[in-house]
Amino acid sequence: MSDLVSTLTDDQLQILKDAALDFALSHGLVVRPPPAAKDEHNATTLAGGVINAPISLIPTPFPANAFRDAVRIQPLYNQLVHDISQDDAFLKEIMERYVFDRDSETDALTQMVFLATPSILLIWFSLAQR
Repeated sequence: MSDLVSTLTDDQLQILKDAALDFALSHGLVVRPPPAAKDEHNATTLAGGVINAPISLIPTPFPANAFRDAVRIQPLYNQLVHDISQDDAFLKEIMERYVFDRDSETDALTQMVFLATPSILLIWFSLAQR
């Protein structure tokens, strides 16, 4: 695949890069930069304090045995995510720590959503039983 890059002109490569960044940003592929990076002038930093997540313009070779291992363990990971999503007590404990123990780094909206969730669920369940 590296041959593909060598066949592109600088203009074509820039067009490909811009299209990939536009796609990434419009599909939410963003991360918050580390504190040091926020102080530097960075053309890809958005007003909201996020930058595009690292992406690749061309396919990257990946070892076949590592891919097979990932496919083999995927059902176990799926089960883990499912089990966690069904453990209300665990999720409540984790979210309480995140929402209230972060030295006011958690925004007010996240706190309001967390506090409103039990009431919203009660309303939803009462409407669903009708």
